[in-house]
Amino acid sequence: MLSPHAVVRDAARIARTLADQATRRGSVGCAVVFARVAVETDHRADRLRLLWRRSSPRDDGLSAWIENLRVGLDRGDLARLPPIDFGDGVPALPAERTVEIMLADLDGFEGMDPDEIAHPLNVVRYRGLLDDFHRLRFLMR
Repeated sequence: MLSPHAVVRDAARIARTLADQATRRGSVGCAVVFARVAVETDHRADRLRLLWRRSSPRDDGLSAWIENLRVGLDRGDLARLPPIDFGDGVPALPAERTVEIMLADLDGFEGMDPDEIAHPLNVVRYRGLLDDFHRLRFLMR
């Protein structure tokens, strides 16, 4: 999975390239703007990297398992499984539907901008979702 800080770091590189191009063209005003964007974006990438490390528990193969789960969902393998009961008082849903919902929730983080990802509520929500995937993996054994 591509980390948010890597994406932001790429944006900083692009801004530095644009600043260099503007300087060569003699567009000093544009060069200054792009240089400022590059510096600010680098700072955001550093903050995101720290948040990502703090909020991402040890993977222990979970990412690969989730990708395999996606493949199984696409092939229809999960339709044969019994309903998943997390034991949290919510009625058990069919395994296929449970996985669809969880993957959609996980995919929702990819569409967030860096400030949204870094928001404490989203960090907690992301960690909780990863915990749910750990429990799902245990329940599906």
